[in-house]
Amino acid sequence: MAICVGDTVRFLNEVGGGKVTRIKDNTAYVLTEEGFEIPINISQLVVINKNSVEKTSENEEKTPEKNIKQNDFLINYNYAEREETTFEDELIENKYDKKDEEKKVVNEENKSSVENYDKIFIAFVPENNKKDGEDGVSVYLINDSDFILLYSIGITEGNKHALLDAGEAESYEKINISKIAKETYPALKSITIQAIKYKKGIYKTENVINEELKIKSFKLLTDSTFKNNEYFDLPAWVIQLGTDFIDDKKEKQTIKNMSDIIFVKETEEPDLSKKYTKRPEPILLEVDLHINQLIDSTVGLSHTEMLNIQLSKFRSELESAIKNKENKIVFIHGIGNGTLKMAIRKELDDLYKHLQYQDASFKEYGYGATMVLLRKGNII
Repeated sequence: MAICVGDTVRFLNEVGGGKVTRIKDNTAYVLTEEGFEIPINISQLVVINKNSVEKTSENEEKTPEKNIKQNDFLINYNYAEREETTFEDELIENKYDKKDEEKKVVNEENKSSVENYDKIFIAFVPENNKKDGEDGVSVYLINDSDFILLYSIGITEGNKHALLDAGEAESYEKINISKIAKETYPALKSITIQAIKYKKGIYKTENVINEELKIKSFKLLTDSTFKNNEYFDLPAWVIQLGTDFIDDKKEKQTIKNMSDIIFVKETEEPDLSKKYTKRPEPILLEVDLHINQLIDSTVGLSHTEMLNIQLSKFRSELESAIKNKENKIVFIHGIGNGTLKMAIRKELDDLYKHLQYQDASFKEYGYGATMVLLRKGNII
């Protein structure tokens, strides 16, 4: 039986159903009794009540611009479509026409290497609130961009290369990579950074970052090297990738005392792994919102009552994380028919507009979790 706009249907493999509001290709959009519009393949629907009057194509085209009011709040079709749009749909509905896209690509290719590396930094911060690196320095990776970085950072001492750290840096994140002791300055030659920039969804690919920063050891003992900046409360040496950051003539004139540089006698090569302290793994807060994790029994409870219990847990855990100044928190809501996921994101859009959120790691959670970033607009 063909499915038409206005038909009342139920889900074949899920609990629930509703009324068909519009149909696009093989996907029907079903408005549930909770007021959420769920996109689902037509083959996964069973008609339980046919609509006597079939909608015209003109009415169907106007439907996405409407808002439907249910349970005292508005559901916008465009919002639901944004959440569930497939990769193929986004390609078809790209707002740029072919000529505009070609022009955009040409402009992107003409950008300099500095623009390609824009807002990615390596920083050296003196230990113990010193003005120079007399007590050693901490090395930071700063991703002040809206891209996610997959990175590896290594250090070259003498003829040997050692990995300092490798991992993933979220957009607008600052990571303490390692500490370098003063005694190792003379042997320090360079730091190598390799990184891939990406975003979730559709985006234009960026050049792979592969850069070696030549480090002059005397600069780490020169107070003029460390300057006030927007990323740290203390003076720091902040190097933007893709720039020529060393002016030998100027820097050699500012050395306060060359005798401060310690020359290490030639001995057998030390174990590099003992010289650097790797940053501790951050603890990621997780909250499981499956109803069987929150109450002992669901007997006698309606879908709406169970949803309210889950949302109450979501609000209390989010407020607690904000109060404790956590960086991020993951809410595990599962896949199901998408009701809980969309209710959570509506709460975030309406009541926590200052927070950013995104799908959590697909590798860890599949499509069943949402990560909330608790420090929007700041380096965390």
